[in-house]
Amino acid sequence: MKILCNSVLLSNRIGVAQKAVSSKTTMEALKNLVLEASDNTLKIKGYNLESGIITKIDGIDVEKPGKIAVESKLLGEIMKKMPDNILSLEFNEGKLAIKALYQDKKKSLEFNISANGAEDCPAIPEVEETVKFKLKASVLKDMIGRIRIAFSQDITKPLLMGGLLEIKDNKIALVSVDGYRAVVYRDTIEETVADSKVVVPGKTLNDVYSLLGSDGDVEIGFDEKFISFSYNDTKIVSQLLEGEYIQYEKLFTSNALTRIKVDRKEFLHAVERATILSSLNQNNVIKLSINDEYTNIVTQSDKGNLSDVIACEKKGHDLDIAFNAKYLIDMAKVTTSNELILEFSDNAKPCIVLPVSEEDERHLILPVRLSK
Repeated sequence: MKILCNSVLLSNRIGVAQKAVSSKTTMEALKNLVLEASDNTLKIKGYNLESGIITKIDGIDVEKPGKIAVESKLLGEIMKKMPDNILSLEFNEGKLAIKALYQDKKKSLEFNISANGAEDCPAIPEVEETVKFKLKASVLKDMIGRIRIAFSQDITKPLLMGGLLEIKDNKIALVSVDGYRAVVYRDTIEETVADSKVVVPGKTLNDVYSLLGSDGDVEIGFDEKFISFSYNDTKIVSQLLEGEYIQYEKLFTSNALTRIKVDRKEFLHAVERATILSSLNQNNVIKLSINDEYTNIVTQSDKGNLSDVIACEKKGHDLDIAFNAKYLIDMAKVTTSNELILEFSDNAKPCIVLPVSEEDERHLILPVRLSK
């Protein structure tokens, strides 16, 4: 294999494919990137047996086609240090020569590193795509950005470490539940798609989030075992999580006895101020005291205490209820609505948050039990 390619473009594409390479695996083949050159195109592939990324560079000079495997970490570190220049990559007898082709012939820069044929590297699975549709990249990025705050980190609950992708009545919903909070966000699909649902690993959705820009469409396809996301010159393929996802709609049923409307930014800033003290405690707890037309945000630690009164529109009973401040901050940061409606049944049941200008977005946050 021998190719000529711009170093900046190559470094960028290698960085994309590296997201699917595991650094903790004991299988040497999974520590590699596969480079495949043919027909003026270089494909770069990373795979960890659970997800894979294929990205390509078109329009390069392929002097000799071929397919090789090279250690991902080493190649990535080299590329980050290469100058912005045309590079020659040539594989021969177990070595990959990476050479900068300077116009000044007195200058030279060449790495020679170990590489092998790609025969031992497992292939990224093909997705049958029994369900396939397109979304605007900006829409999917926004959806993932809202729900990824509630991917569980508990490895004993693998389903909750992912997000539910549900299609119903030509609407797509993304859902996340981590045991302490839940987020649902919906949008419309512009083409007819059969009702279906799959659970996508949180890491895969985070990789998709990092990949997407604000322009163009992303193609999504899945079958019973795998899902793929194709955007521009990159395709992400992932195993789906097996099992029945929690019936999230039941979480959002409430008999609200207290309901308040607050300015999102004012509420966010007040909670952030409270964390100056609440974060000094192990559970980062703040209390909301809802009374008449005001909400008092209260916290204390051995360093001091805070009372921060903000305006609200209240319907129903007065209420004292406590929360982990981080969950309130995460919620208020990801939504873009200027106002939030918070609904409460009592101080031991979840709070449901309804962004006023986002009818397809809902949040649920469990309270912290107040000590008597």
